[in-house]
Amino acid sequence: MNHRLALSWLVGPWCALGVLGFDIVTLLARGAPWPGDAMLTIETGAIALPIIGAMVCGASAVDTARVGHHDEFALLAVARGRWRAYAGVVLWAWLPAAGIHCTTILVAMAVGRSASSSATWWELAFGLLVHVLALGWFAALGSVVGRLLAPMIAGLVGAVMGYLTVFATSSVVDSFNPLSFGGATVPRIGLTYSWKYLALQVAVLLVASLVFVLVSPGKGWSPEWRPALRIGFALLAVVAVFAQVPRVSGLPRVVERPRAPTVCSDHVPRVCTFVEQRRDREAIENGIERMARVATAKGYTALVAREYKVTSRTYQPSPPARSVEIPDGVPTSTKDWAAALTAPTHCPALHAAQPPPDAYFADQGRLIETWTALAEGRRPSMTPSAVQLVMSHFDSCRLG
Repeated sequence: MNHRLALSWLVGPWCALGVLGFDIVTLLARGAPWPGDAMLTIETGAIALPIIGAMVCGASAVDTARVGHHDEFALLAVARGRWRAYAGVVLWAWLPAAGIHCTTILVAMAVGRSASSSATWWELAFGLLVHVLALGWFAALGSVVGRLLAPMIAGLVGAVMGYLTVFATSSVVDSFNPLSFGGATVPRIGLTYSWKYLALQVAVLLVASLVFVLVSPGKGWSPEWRPALRIGFALLAVVAVFAQVPRVSGLPRVVERPRAPTVCSDHVPRVCTFVEQRRDREAIENGIERMARVATAKGYTALVAREYKVTSRTYQPSPPARSVEIPDGVPTSTKDWAAALTAPTHCPALHAAQPPPDAYFADQGRLIETWTALAEGRRPSMTPSAVQLVMSHFDSCRLG
């Protein structure tokens, strides 16, 4: 099918415009937390996949139904072969949408100057490949719907079916899910994709898509029962595969890969951040330096370390470096900074099922109050020697 005919008669190619719109809205939502983090950019883009996939599925269903039902398309199908006509419809619905989706994500990564300290670029490319094959799967599913229904309702049924298929499998979170594409909105520092998971996902999506496309098309939309029966059996086969795969695989989609922060300042206190934190690096360094100056000027040197390292969900620095945990953005208040700089996150007790003793929270509370008072020009509740004793206990994980 040449491009002039496709652009004139098919709905599928024009879905790319809707894909572009949904991708942009998705990337700009929630304060756009992805700049600088390559893996998070891909995961944020994946949030749009159920919607744009439903669009592609519906468009493919409409076009397939028209190939089998509309006179002009029926003549095209007879002239070029019905299977080739159906395959062309799938490609025109799939490739423009996939091309726009990938281009949008790659442009976002370039604009955000994205990097990754834990995931390699090959792993990130493999993760984006899953997006491409997912859109191909939606287009192939729409082709099946279009062969069973009239054009008037095929699009609506295809779009609803595409979305509900993803929604119905969303409860599978602890094992393999072929339709799990990601969707994180928090930093992915210290994490990467599982090669085994992605390879199995690629294989399942490819097989399912090929089954949908290669199933004998019969005569297109028709009240006859034989074409519908053949396509129905193909759908049941794919559903059976999707139902059984989670039982044979307990693979995690994302695995841990601990990495230490590598971008460090050249002055004391030395502050080390991750390459993904380019946007917040200056604010982190300035906040720590400001707190350090306040404590040092008042003689509370025990509060200040020579080196600070930002933590991730998979990495905790050990003394003499102090940890800085920034889970929800850079602290904005003096109290928040004092809490972040006094928490001994390297201690296993803070990550255990049982919380640390109450004495720990009392000690940290006094440290926070003391550092906040120093910054605000008030009289602190602890003396420098008392602060030194508590901080030495925290460094050695004696938490009360």
